[in-house]
Amino acid sequence: YARGADDSKGHIMAILGALEFYQQHYGKLPVNIKILFEGREEKASTGIREFIKLNRNMLKADAVIIADAPTLHAGIPSIYYGLRGYLAGEIEIVTSVEKKSHSGSRSFVPNSLAIAAALMNKLLDPVTGKVQFPEFYEGIIPPSAQLLEEVQKQYRDTPLATKEKAQKELGLIATVGDHHYSPAQRTTLFPSFDYQLVTGGGEGVLPNATTIKYTARLVRGQHSSRINEGLQRVIHQSGFEKVARISLHAGDGDVAFYTDPNTMYQQV
Repeated sequence: YARGADDSKGHIMAILGALEFYQQHYGKLPVNIKILFEGREEKASTGIREFIKLNRNMLKADAVIIADAPTLHAGIPSIYYGLRGYLAGEIEIVTSVEKKSHSGSRSFVPNSLAIAAALMNKLLDPVTGKVQFPEFYEGIIPPSAQLLEEVQKQYRDTPLATKEKAQKELGLIATVGDHHYSPAQRTTLFPSFDYQLVTGGGEGVLPNATTIKYTARLVRGQHSSRINEGLQRVIHQSGFEKVARISLHAGDGDVAFYTDPNTMYQQV
């Protein structure tokens, strides 16, 4: 039903509807409006970086509105003045370029899935949720006490207000991470590193190739280049490259976005 209405066709139509309403009732718009539709967000927005570089003058603007963010309460509009950055990539582990081996028949064959599991554990502690390589946390600008309080206040009536509410809402057995902060604070003001998908193998065979897909949400001060360097370092120091060919396919990433909420545009 109405695929994409929540993310983000509804947002786009709301803005177009507002512009149409203004023109119908008040005539010419008092400012110049430029609208950019980008339909490949879920595929890493392929091509948009190059388009922006080639069309800087056309896209130049005093203020930008992004039509993609949730509302915390029905009927109450929200203005977001910060968005976490994004980084995604894949780690490919290959133990044989020829074929899979039959399960149990060749105990000398390295298992790419077992290597992937061990490598994932070196990168992320599944119990505490802590990222294990220090490059991930380099340069982070910690949120102020005021900002932490503001976020908690805004989310007070949502399932993210406390870990107990979040646990019940999502049906979680338990939560991980730093319990000094609420889920709302952690999902808006702190970074994350997660595995999305692990592929490889099949019933009755030892996998000869396994792929780990991961994503990270970045906060101010973090740089994807250092995170990629950290990932590569852990891979090299793991010792697993003695028995497998391991390739890191890392993205460029997007830095966290922040703007002063006291600008005249935000105030209006």
